Amino acid sequence: MRRALAVLALAAPLLCSAQDGAGPLSAWRAGVDAVGPIHLGMSLDQARRASGLDWQEQPQHGGGWQACHYAWPNVGGQLQLDFGLRLERGTVTRIDVATADVATRSGLRVGDGEAQVVQTY
Repeated sequence: MRRALAVLALAAPLLCSAQDGAGPLSAWRAGVDAVGPIHLGMSLDQARRASGLDWQEQPQHGGGWQACHYAWPNVGGQLQLDFGLRLERGTVTRIDVATADVATRSGLRVGDGEAQVVQTY
C-alpha cells in the first residue's frame, strides 16, 4: 500500500501538468552542460533516446551540412524552434533555449526580469 501511494504521489505532478497543457520540456532544468536529460557530447540518437522526443534535423544544404547543423523537437506535429540542438560532426555541442518552458536549476526562465535574476544570484 505504501509503495502504491508513493508512486501516486510521484506521478501526480506529471499527470497534473499534462492535464494543464504544459509542454514536455516544462519539467526539464537547464545547467551548464545539460538541459533535462540531454548533455553536451551526446549523439543525436542518444539525445533522442534520453529525451523521448522526435528530433528533426535541419534539411541538408551544401557540403558543410554534417560539420554543423541543427535539430529541433517535433512536439504534437509542430517543430519547436525555440529549443534546439547544434550538432557538429554528429555530436551535440550547444543547446539553445529560447522558451520559458525550460527553467534553470535556480528556477529562472526566459523572460524573467533583471530584478528576479539579481535576487536569485
